[in-house]
Amino acid sequence: MTDMTRTPPTFLQEIEAFLAETGMGESYFGKRAAGNSELVSRLRGNGRVWPETEAKVRSFISAVRTNLRNSGHVNATPSRQPRPRQGKGGVA
Repeated sequence: MTDMTRTPPTFLQEIEAFLAETGMGESYFGKRAAGNSELVSRLRGNGRVWPETEAKVRSFISAVRTNLRNSGHVNATPSRQPRPRQGKGGVA
């Protein structure tokens, strides 16, 4: 018999899920959540964060999700990517 317990998601996986859920860019997220626009890229490169930073980021995620729920966006969907600007002659 195998153990079917799931391991909890890592901090980075939680952030990745939040970014996918909200459509928020990683640099914007890092700047808003922790004051560091390089947060996500550093975590992807196996960087670490202080426990206080992790708590601050988790608090930010929770606050944004609460705001989305309270505004009627129960399941936030990723935002659409902006259309490329058209240059001269109507070519992108």
